[in-house]
Amino acid sequence: MPHSLEETLTRAGARVTPQRRSIIALLAASSDHPTAEILHLRLRERGVPVSLATVYRTLRVLCQAGLVQEHDFGDGALRFEADRGDQHGHLVDLSQGGVFDFVDDRLTRLLGDIADHHGYGVVASRVSILARPLGSTTLTPLAPRLALLSGANA
Repeated sequence: MPHSLEETLTRAGARVTPQRRSIIALLAASSDHPTAEILHLRLRERGVPVSLATVYRTLRVLCQAGLVQEHDFGDGALRFEADRGDQHGHLVDLSQGGVFDFVDDRLTRLLGDIADHHGYGVVASRVSILARPLGSTTLTPLAPRLALLSGANA
């Protein structure tokens, strides 16, 4: 049974504040995995009086409480999403910068098979696919950096 925001934060030793409520609500309604800066801008546009420092502190608390997930897709910015409790992957469009959630039963089975083969059971997984649209040869600022990290030619 899912716990309420109050219960979850209390168990994590944190108070429920209007800013925390606003940030978790905004993340729950977002599908684009925003950065702290984008969240700050959206909150200000909605009239929520919050500083960027408060957004960063709140995100740290919400991540520690298990309410928010932090992602580093290699573009130099941490991105956030509300933890929905499901298993999904991320398809990162290197040409446009978008991040799309996906669920694929074949991948879920494969990850389970790999863990089982090594004597483990999957508790959670994080899969990020960094990709460009088929036929695209344009390098993005991220692509050369990823190529250097992986040792491949982009």
